[in-house]
Amino acid sequence: ENRDRYFAILLMDGDKMGKLVNGETLASTWESVMHPEIVERLRMPKFDKKYKSKWDDIFTKHPKRLLTPAIHAAISESLGDFSIYGVDSIIKENKGRLIYAGGDDVCAVLPVDTALKAAEKIQKYYNSFFRIISDQKDGSIGNSWNVEPGKMSVCLGEGDDISISAGILICHHKESLSQMIARAHYLLEEKAKEQTGRNACAIELKKRSGGSRYFAGKWDEDKAWKSFHRIGELISNKNKRKISTSLVYRLEQFRTGIEAILKKDDYEKLLTNFIKKQLDRSMLVAGKNSKVELEEFAEKIVNIIVVKNKDSKPAFEPEGLIVAGFIADKGGE
Repeated sequence: ENRDRYFAILLMDGDKMGKLVNGETLASTWESVMHPEIVERLRMPKFDKKYKSKWDDIFTKHPKRLLTPAIHAAISESLGDFSIYGVDSIIKENKGRLIYAGGDDVCAVLPVDTALKAAEKIQKYYNSFFRIISDQKDGSIGNSWNVEPGKMSVCLGEGDDISISAGILICHHKESLSQMIARAHYLLEEKAKEQTGRNACAIELKKRSGGSRYFAGKWDEDKAWKSFHRIGELISNKNKRKISTSLVYRLEQFRTGIEAILKKDDYEKLLTNFIKKQLDRSMLVAGKNSKVELEEFAEKIVNIIVVKNKDSKPAFEPEGLIVAGFIADKGGE
């Protein structure tokens, strides 16, 4: 089948690891690691002035806790657990093959339709707080947890500079693997990190004929990624799949007008109404539930074709529709 001819290369890399290792990312302060009663005593007016002035200086000018070998060891163990217990099981679960997972670096090959799911799970694991590891399997821990045998893994958690980015290159099996891996590295570094601003995922669809198509967004843009998955489901049958290609070309003809709409405060509402009219004219959405489906189609399409650049400004990028359709069809043409 045609879908067997394409596969995905997944590359992931931790963002700003230098800052994490150097202690700049750490949120803990001297005040937060000291006993509250000691901090309270140090702030009392009657406390020894010599010691009080020194600690006041530390609390205000040098508040962050100093990096220690123990913290370095904790970071190292966290990244080790991430690659050994987290990444490996997630790749296998999604029918892929892991090439390497070392610390914050990941490289794997996967089916077209599972690569993004694997990347999303790996990203969530990376930003977990705790995981229970048992029999080579990892388990997330919520607000409550029943004690059970296994290893309690302390993960990196969440923070402004604690994130991981991904590059997913979808390519034909006859392409040079070494060239495609090099291209995937460029996709990760340039598209996901530099252009999208890190904590992001960039997808490139490189078909044998025609140019590449891209879709990229930050992980925390839930609306965009949920729409990306949902639009794939909506256009998964052969007739509706035409929407992902024909609509892109039609929207390109209105690029100037759409870019003008994006400068308005209520651009989402205006653009959604515009897309609804385009879909209605194309008669791609029909049936007794057509009005409801038309509304959902339009909203999801807007969430995909309007992406935020690294300056958080909306930009018109319609190619994501083609990428979503291709992934939904599992690489079929």
